[in-house]
Amino acid sequence: MRDESQFDAIRERGGESRLGDLEGEFASALEGVDAVVFTAGGDTGWDKTLLIDLWGARRSIDACIEHGIDRFVMISAYNTRSR
Repeated sequence: MRDESQFDAIRERGGESRLGDLEGEFASALEGVDAVVFTAGGDTGWDKTLLIDLWGARRSIDACIEHGIDRFVMISAYNTRSR
């Protein structure tokens, strides 16, 4: 996660949050981790969609492989804004 304000909601559900930035260095946040849930996204332009949702996801998978993490869950949605 890149925003610590979300940590409490994850902890309340039994998870452990780590601070990282998919546009920068984040692999160190995976030290000691046994699973990753990737939920990056938001209302951004195509440039950020490619940078984060595509390449950030790919870099996350690569980092999991490097750290021996064999559980990776990606949650994705499209066009979910309420009208």
